[in-house]
Amino acid sequence: MRLDYGLIAPRVRVLLGVSYYSADVSAEASKRFEQGLRDVVIDPTGDDTIRLGQVTWSDVTADLDLQWVLPQGRAVTVYLGAGVGAHIRHGSGPAIDGTFVQDALNTLTPGLNGTLGAELGAKRWRITVEARGVLASGMSTVSLRSGVMYRWAGMRQGAGAGGGGGRPK
Repeated sequence: MRLDYGLIAPRVRVLLGVSYYSADVSAEASKRFEQGLRDVVIDPTGDDTIRLGQVTWSDVTADLDLQWVLPQGRAVTVYLGAGVGAHIRHGSGPAIDGTFVQDALNTLTPGLNGTLGAELGAKRWRITVEARGVLASGMSTVSLRSGVMYRWAGMRQGAGAGGGGGRPK
């Protein structure tokens, strides 16, 4: 979810965001970890079994972006942005809960964001298309996003369609 705070300078707007991501650790990564454990376990009879089961990693992110807004006419706005984020990550699974592995996955880390996007439409309703990159310790991502945006508040003078939104009057 993103909140467009509006223009803070000519052609520069502030966006606040929060997002959530969760995924299971891949079967390949789990097998590599299981094999690493087998290599260090002493098993003279060779009948011990190591099964990690499902391991999940999630990320809650809060970010602040500045976007340089480039109106391309009444109905189209292109923007380029950069920002910072805070990532709260959590790992869980029956085999790792309460262990140093879970402690290693549970982190708070900063990140850098970059965006390139466009808004299409007029007045309050807009269609958005955006490419976004996030560089953070332990996990960096690139994503393509699309959506619909509605502006509730009245727009400030000079921030009309293509002007990047605005705060309530």
